[in-house]
Amino acid sequence: MATSNYPCRKSFQRGALLIAALFLVFAGCAAEKKQFDESIKGAQVIVEPDTLHLGVVRMLTKDIAFRGRGFTPGEGYCVYLRGDEEHTRSVDVPICCGVVDEKGGFDDKAKTLVKADYLLNADFTTGKKGYLVIINKPPVPEGKYLAVATGFDSKTEAQTGVIIEGPTLKDHVMDWVGQLMGKVKKE
Repeated sequence: MATSNYPCRKSFQRGALLIAALFLVFAGCAAEKKQFDESIKGAQVIVEPDTLHLGVVRMLTKDIAFRGRGFTPGEGYCVYLRGDEEHTRSVDVPICCGVVDEKGGFDDKAKTLVKADYLLNADFTTGKKGYLVIINKPPVPEGKYLAVATGFDSKTEAQTGVIIEGPTLKDHVMDWVGQLMGKVKKE
């Protein structure tokens, strides 16, 4: 008799996943792209979004974009995330690196593996359903950080503030769905 309820239970789980997915799709709103300050003639860097949440699924699926200008064309650059408070000072990690374009700017995004490794302190493995993110250590501390872009040849530097916050209710729901789908494992 217990097996007769199984199809109903499976349909309920699929329905709950669909509702959760639709909620998450409609809950996010696209913000207007940040612009460089035209009154500043030196190097600048912009991070979008400038507030990051430590939800596993959101961190891994949402783009963290870095745009810079005022650097030497053709030079290599790297953007580091550095702690700006007493309890975050131990954090100094490279987030993205590349080559400055011919106009002296760059437009880059943090790679998924970098976000998982340096921000979430997570491990990656492959499972039956593709990649699996294993959370077994605490992420970087919540707090204020600086995104510091440095040109390798010119030593030009630009920085902007970034805030890292804990997971929201939306993040917890997304992570729960990720666990149900076999994409996230918390130990």
